[in-house]
Amino acid sequence: MPEIKVDSVFLSYETNSVLKGLSLHLKDGEKVSIIGANGAGKTTTLKIVAGILRPDSGSVSIEGISPEDERSKAITGYLPEDASPYGMLSVYENVYYAASLRGLDNARDRANAIMEEFGIRGYSAIAANKLSRGNRQRLSLAMTFVHSPKLLIMDEPLNYLDIPMQEKVIKMVRKADATVLVSTHVISTANSLTDRIAILNDGRITWEGTVDEVMSSASDGERLEQKIARMMEQ
Repeated sequence: MPEIKVDSVFLSYETNSVLKGLSLHLKDGEKVSIIGANGAGKTTTLKIVAGILRPDSGSVSIEGISPEDERSKAITGYLPEDASPYGMLSVYENVYYAASLRGLDNARDRANAIMEEFGIRGYSAIAANKLSRGNRQRLSLAMTFVHSPKLLIMDEPLNYLDIPMQEKVIKMVRKADATVLVSTHVISTANSLTDRIAILNDGRITWEGTVDEVMSSASDGERLEQKIARMMEQ
């Protein structure tokens, strides 16, 4: 399980400065959620750790290796927000392609097994663009998990899923022998999937800790969501 280090990362889109010296450290096997307001830079941060975006300055490493290195990509499972599988390919073809891309010797068997795991094997011959939004999310998750990644990077992974599948994904993430980085604006999602939260505000991580630590500093009668909202505004 890889250690993740993000040190003093800056990134701008033209004149819009998104990340302003962001630093974050995940120990091997740690599970962490990034929480922040809309437009805070959560998705940008995940894309940088996944090796999809390159920061303007600062450093990012996965077990000492650049996230853009093929060795990093081989152990990473990345789920973008509102993921879109290849629409004209069937469910099976999408998952098999993801397994083959990772060089799995048993790609066919693994594809069938992970489709079964996510309850979509019955749709294996159906084109991805014919699926409901919830089943497209299941397919995207299957493609993310197919190679048993040692690093899971997921943007709002529980979106569109029914409650039983949400619970199944929570159990899978919790049991995963992996370092996990999640982006979400839903406190219950962060608390269910991960052990620690990091609040992203104005392009920087402004607070890190556990939900219990958040509540220990809350005012009498203050709900978790209220306390987090107040911390995000500081």
